[in-house]
Amino acid sequence: MNELLRLFDRMLKPSGYRIRKGEKYVLRPMGNLKELNEPEALARVYRSFDGIDTAEPGHGLDEMIICYRTCLRSDRRGSSGRPGGADGEQVALRCLNSLVGSVNHAARGKVLRDLRIRVFDDHSDASELEKIEAVLGRSVCPFEIVTTAERGQGKSMHEHFRFGSTQDCLVYFCEDDYLHLETAIAEMVAFYRMIFEQTGGHLLLHPQEQRKLHRTHYPSYVFKSDVRYWRSTGDMSHTLFTHGNLVRDHWSYFENTKHVGNRRKRHLGSERRTTNPLLAFIPGFCPMPALAGHFQTEDTLPFFFDWRTLWERNDVTGLLAGVGK
Repeated sequence: MNELLRLFDRMLKPSGYRIRKGEKYVLRPMGNLKELNEPEALARVYRSFDGIDTAEPGHGLDEMIICYRTCLRSDRRGSSGRPGGADGEQVALRCLNSLVGSVNHAARGKVLRDLRIRVFDDHSDASELEKIEAVLGRSVCPFEIVTTAERGQGKSMHEHFRFGSTQDCLVYFCEDDYLHLETAIAEMVAFYRMIFEQTGGHLLLHPQEQRKLHRTHYPSYVFKSDVRYWRSTGDMSHTLFTHGNLVRDHWSYFENTKHVGNRRKRHLGSERRTTNPLLAFIPGFCPMPALAGHFQTEDTLPFFFDWRTLWERNDVTGLLAGVGK
């Protein structure tokens, strides 16, 4: 940049505008930086988003581990409220099958140098574990199933976040009721790298928009990848695509996930009280249209999402022939 352009850049900066080379993403500086917590961490985010610090893809962006959390027990197979009246077992196994399909797609495209699946199983029935392993058996990438140290939704969630915080690579924390498009993993990796290259900082991705974003609107950045648009968001669930170092550096936002499912303290473990506050200073994005759908109720599925086709495509009947009998 020549001296004249630098002068114009300094003149425009107080108004929130910057002069940058074409096709560079620049996010408007946060005006309330001094009012937010963790000023040193926020200052780093401010600098990177203001274009002062830039970075090439660093160590860990070519490796990824999927932390998949599940629990299949005879007392947890109800179908109440599930789309199409599906029971919990079918939801978990078809969603897992869709994730394995997305992993295989990413592996075939050589999107990552290393890609692994680690299942955090919350003491599923033995027969259900056989079915989980049968579905995982078609993965072209390594996988392992570990039984969580303690029973319970919050305990297993806390354990998989704690494990992810020790990983110097991309991490996808995924619950067992998300139905994925085949391209989901590859597209999330590509978009993460694109934004990291422009900002030099880590971020949070969620594979679908929350429905309330179509009813309650707030200012958002909309970025275009090679395939679809991505919208900045302040609302996600505990299914997150990020980097292990981000979880490590901001562990206080994940600590109270241990209260999820606890009748007395579950409010402390909600997204609103744990991971969503991160989005006040860490960039978060969700794809439009969705790359996965939360198969919990009709209301948790994203708009414009052909879940019926995906559901049928991921039928596991053939994979499970003679398994778990």
